[in-house]
Amino acid sequence: MLKGAYNIFFETLGNKNRLMILGSLEKTPKTVGELTKELKLDQTTISHNLRRLYVTGFVKARKRGKNKLYEANKKIVTPLLNLVNYHLRCNCSELCRCRENELREKLRR
Repeated sequence: MLKGAYNIFFETLGNKNRLMILGSLEKTPKTVGELTKELKLDQTTISHNLRRLYVTGFVKARKRGKNKLYEANKKIVTPLLNLVNYHLRCNCSELCRCRENELREKLRR
């Protein structure tokens, strides 16, 4: 059972759209419409990924008028991103300097 939960956790964070959404929501709470405009993704993509982030506890939601206002669960997201950033700085400096295509090539070797 724990293995499945780990898979869901890392799959959730392994998606670039979800990471962009989390990055945006870490700064300030937003509606789906605001995220759509900012991230230049369609509403369906934003909603689908927000649902996954919400179910896994990375994002919280509350009503604001007719809309839902989403925000990062900072108790979880901020320490997690700090840990990842620390790890990258200390252990992955070569990878951090690579462009995405170069990084993919290095990982294939």
